[in-house]
Amino acid sequence: MKFVAFLTYNSIGLAGNVKSGVHHHGAPRSKDARKALVLQNTQGKTWATAGRKGHSGPASDHGAAEVRAEIEKLWTKLEKHASKVDHIVFYLGREGAELALEKVAAKFPANKVTIVSCSCGAGLKDMAIKAVGLKAAQRIQCRKCGGQLAMHELLIRFLEDGELRVEFS
Repeated sequence: MKFVAFLTYNSIGLAGNVKSGVHHHGAPRSKDARKALVLQNTQGKTWATAGRKGHSGPASDHGAAEVRAEIEKLWTKLEKHASKVDHIVFYLGREGAELALEKVAAKFPANKVTIVSCSCGAGLKDMAIKAVGLKAAQRIQCRKCGGQLAMHELLIRFLEDGELRVEFS
């Protein structure tokens, strides 16, 4: 994998810690050159499971609609690079993220997809993943709702050594 997209309706890492756009590792034409396209929410909003302490999650249909609207904006940006992307990593939340799942499944085969998610609503997420044909995609379960830390670790590891793995999942 030389070019991986990281897509989340939350932020990657601590808010503002990782900039949106293309990140590089290595000289552009070297054999170990890697690029990561970071597409994230830069508004400072953090969506996670509604009602969890410290999170402003979508507690209503309005919140889920906000998540879907954010995904639409990010997906439009991804479309400009999609033909060059080798793999996509995205965060699958509990509410409103089914749109990302459908869009990813329509554009990428399962062997080019990594899905990051927490355990909230795991059964529903599993059914949705199977329904869109991504059952064979790599799955990474993060410890904290929102996926910010897991997505950050995946980004750093990819840029440093070309692998998509986390130590704490």
